[in-house]
Amino acid sequence: MAGRRGGLAIAAACAALLTVAPRAGAIGPAETRPRNVAILLFPGVQIIDYTGPWEVFGHAVRGGVPAFRIYSVAERREPLSTSMGMIVVPDFAMANAPSPDVLVVPGGHVPLESEATLEWIRTSARRAEIVFSVCTGAFLLSRAGLLDGLEATTFAGAIDALRRDAPRTRVVSGRRWVDNGKIITAGGLSAGLDGALHVVERVAGREAAVRAATVMEYDWRN
Repeated sequence: MAGRRGGLAIAAACAALLTVAPRAGAIGPAETRPRNVAILLFPGVQIIDYTGPWEVFGHAVRGGVPAFRIYSVAERREPLSTSMGMIVVPDFAMANAPSPDVLVVPGGHVPLESEATLEWIRTSARRAEIVFSVCTGAFLLSRAGLLDGLEATTFAGAIDALRRDAPRTRVVSGRRWVDNGKIITAGGLSAGLDGALHVVERVAGREAAVRAATVMEYDWRN
């Protein structure tokens, strides 16, 4: 009986953890349609920068259904090699990718001189609710003209370089992510998980974000 009471207490504690009211001012929790999340891929992309947010968005549930439809996009739909040699095939080429509600721009060996990539980012950003960069993906947002007059962050080792690359941007260090409203930038690697959970909270509500972190067994310190 004592073991049964202990199990019920643990279950109750877990239920209490997951029952959290949505944060005031969150974008769109009343609207239940899944949001399109386009994750940009390119040769040399950092693996955790795109797979980490993918995992977060994939665990986000609202009203019993997935809160996001996630897909990858690259200049061409052909196999590409990541920063550590993982071979991945994008779901869509830029020419025929669905319009995103949330655009995720990861870091890695970012293709700063690719005008096709920069123009796709600009076009997608105009239509998107949120544009979210991870790590050195902030350099792509800068080159696309999306960080002018805003506050931003990036991978700790690239802060000074971003300050040189984005002189019209207030580049800050020591922050896991920076939210300007439409444009959100996160630091490197695991900071992308925190930034993605913040996006989930804004779009799908606090409960969805807490559930995603709990399922992932991730120690989210918002």
